Amino acid sequence: MPLYHLTEGRHGRFLTYANDLIIGRCMQLYGEWSEHEIWLYRQIVRPGDVIVEPGANIGTHSVYLSKAIGPEGRLYAFEPGRLTHQLLCANIALNECVNVHTRNQAIGAQIGRIRFPRLDPENPGNYGAVSMYGATEDDGSDWVDIVSIDSLGLTKLDFIKCDIEGFEPQMLAGASNALRDLRPVVYLELGGFGPNSPTGNRDELVTVLESFGYSAYYFISPLFNSENYRNLPVDIFNGGGASFDLICVPEDRARIDGLSRARPGDDLIRVEDCTFLHTTQPWNAARFVRHF
Repeated sequence: MPLYHLTEGRHGRFLTYANDLIIGRCMQLYGEWSEHEIWLYRQIVRPGDVIVEPGANIGTHSVYLSKAIGPEGRLYAFEPGRLTHQLLCANIALNECVNVHTRNQAIGAQIGRIRFPRLDPENPGNYGAVSMYGATEDDGSDWVDIVSIDSLGLTKLDFIKCDIEGFEPQMLAGASNALRDLRPVVYLELGGFGPNSPTGNRDELVTVLESFGYSAYYFISPLFNSENYRNLPVDIFNGGGASFDLICVPEDRARIDGLSRARPGDDLIRVEDCTFLHTTQPWNAARFVRHF
C-alpha cells in the first residue's frame, strides 16, 4: 500500500498521508480540511500581508493563505516533523506558492533545540495531533531547532495562524515584541483539555493576550462541511467533530462581531466525560471589522 495519496482539492493539489485518519482522510474524501476556518480567514487576510504559521502540517491551509496574500505577501510556514515538512514542501511546490518560506523548525519561547515525535507513516493515526510535550529519546523522537517569532526579526506581521497542540502559550511568550509593536491578528487552537483542566489552556492564552490589549473570541466550528468540495454527504465525525479555537484581535485595530468573547474563568466551554461542551455564539455569525 502506498504511504501517500495525491488528491485534487478545493484549493489545489495535495500529497497526503494515506494512513492519516483525520486530515489525510478528509482531504481524500472531501477535498478539503477544516474549511470553516478558511471562511474566517477570508475576512482577515489581504493581499500583501505577512503571515507566520506555526504548525503548518502538510499545508492544506498554507496554500490558501499563499494565494490570498498574493505575490507581494509572505508566508512563513513552520513544521517541525521531518516527514510532514517534506509533504508541506511538496504541496507548496505543487501549487506554485513561491511566496512561502517553509521551515523545518518548531516555534516556542526562545531559540534552542527540542525533541519532536517521529511519525511512522505505515501505521494509521491522527498525524495532526503530534505534540512536543513529553517527547523523549526513548520514543524515537528527533531533535529539531526551535525559534521564536520575535527572533525572526520581522518589521511587518499581519496574521499568526497557530496550531501546535498545546504549545501555544510558549509561542506567545516568544512573540511579545510582535504583539506589542506589529499588532497581528492571532488565530489559536485551544488545547490542554483534561479531567483536571476542563477549559484547557484558555485562561493562560487569554490572560497573556489581554495584557497586550487584545480581545479573544471563541471560534468553534464543525470539522464536517456539508457543502464540501466533493459534495459528499457522509460525516465521518458523526456530528461530533469540532475545532475549538480563538480569534484574537488588537482592540486598537479591529473587533469581532457575532462571536462570544472569551475571558479567564468564563463558563462558555468545558470538557466533561471526554466530551467538549460549549454555549458560544455560532461560528458563521463571525464578522471581522477593521477600525481603519
